[in-house]
Amino acid sequence: MVLALCVLYFLVPLLTRGLVLPMWGVLAAVLGYLVVPLSAFKRTVGMQIFGLELVTKDGHAVGAGDVLFRELVGRGFFPAAFLVTVLAGVIASAFHLAAFAFPTGLGFVFFLASSAAVAAAILGHVFVMTRQDRRSLADLMARSHVRVAKPVTAPAEADERADWQADRRKKLTWVVAFEVVLVVAALALPWALTQRTESTGAYAARLKRQQLEARVKANPNDEAALNELWRAWAADGRAEQAEPVRQALMALQMKKADERFASLKGRVAAAPDDERVLVELLDVYEERGMMDEAKAAYRAYLAASKDPELRAGFGRWLWRRGFADEGLAEVRAVQKEDPALEGIHALLGRILADTDRLEEAQVELSMGMLEDAEDDDTGEVLAAVNEKLGPLPAAELKRLTKDFEKSRLR
Repeated sequence: MVLALCVLYFLVPLLTRGLVLPMWGVLAAVLGYLVVPLSAFKRTVGMQIFGLELVTKDGHAVGAGDVLFRELVGRGFFPAAFLVTVLAGVIASAFHLAAFAFPTGLGFVFFLASSAAVAAAILGHVFVMTRQDRRSLADLMARSHVRVAKPVTAPAEADERADWQADRRKKLTWVVAFEVVLVVAALALPWALTQRTESTGAYAARLKRQQLEARVKANPNDEAALNELWRAWAADGRAEQAEPVRQALMALQMKKADERFASLKGRVAAAPDDERVLVELLDVYEERGMMDEAKAAYRAYLAASKDPELRAGFGRWLWRRGFADEGLAEVRAVQKEDPALEGIHALLGRILADTDRLEEAQVELSMGMLEDAEDDDTGEVLAAVNEKLGPLPAAELKRLTKDFEKSRLR
């Protein structure tokens, strides 16, 4: 009967795609078929058929705790269930029906303990044949006796008989109610455990969102919290909740950018020769597409410094940002004022090459290479121009060399 109930508690969850819990099934079977009937009526259905009962030394029903210990441990039901579970896992793994790992560490200790308990339960039944009182090891552990059932007679007195019958009905009612609840729980719990609930990861994510929302509520200008909260909602696929947070984040970032922009303009106005602050302000102007304002700020900086090298840098800056003609004009003006400025020929030649003024570019690039023969970047541009135009004639190159040497002497 116990085996049949265990199979039932195993197959029903399996067929209903629930979570199979072998140990829970064994516990339910033992409680329902053995522990409750024995502690309430001193016998199971099988013992009733064979006219036997389980009692204490003085003939009373054995307590539920002792019966539970007697059946689960003394008779080896629980350790046997653990070993069967391990065996089933090994078989399922061998046939690639499920992933299974043999117990290690504490699990291996349980495996050894269960093996010893099952061996003791099997040997304990030998006691029945060797002891005069026919008690097994399980009976010795639970302080119980299996004996021929004595007939139950109702009291002779009418009042006592009525109380006795009422007590039996009450006990029977409680037992039936417990058995019904136990069967429902044994069959429904494995199915309920597989239903969609909040996972540990989902709970952690929700808890993190709540903490971030509390931070944002306490400080709406907490950009880091807003950014994390937006990403958390987006990662969870909750676009409806993520969008307002994104809008708030963008508004805050824009506000901070405006404040930084105003601060940079004020610092540049206060210190027009501060190159580091100017570079920061130029970056902001470029981010906002305010190139006219950027050029004006750069020219104001140059007006305060009057340095030809910085003006050449301004020409390079214009060229790099798509204002090649303006950059070319700026670099030509610098070259006219200071022909010997280091790197001016190479810079002018590269701008000329970029604007398809190849003949002029060839001359300036050649002068740049005379100034710095190890300038690989200029050399590559000159090689590309020479490939299109052909190299400069030797006489022209000689003339350029003389002009370069004269400019160095000056």
